[in-house]
Amino acid sequence: MYAAPGLSITARDAATGASIQGNDVRVILSAERQADTTRSLPASLAYESPGTYTVVLEVPGYLRWERTGIRVRADQCHVKTVQVTADLRREG
Repeated sequence: MYAAPGLSITARDAATGASIQGNDVRVILSAERQADTTRSLPASLAYESPGTYTVVLEVPGYLRWERTGIRVRADQCHVKTVQVTADLRREG
């Protein structure tokens, strides 16, 4: 059985374009009916859950990143995965 993620979340350094990966992060996902967190990037969340989401990333050394109004829609069988790429700016 296959379950599709509603959101596929990646991050990169806004200045260099380098991919940010690892387990020392906080990804917060919220919607009307659902909230989820993970501590790793890249992240796949909101499996088979259509709706409108807010995604927040907290990564050490970077400013907090937030995006609201991300819409995940369903087709006949699964949700259509939305790719979210966060361009993170360094603190200071």
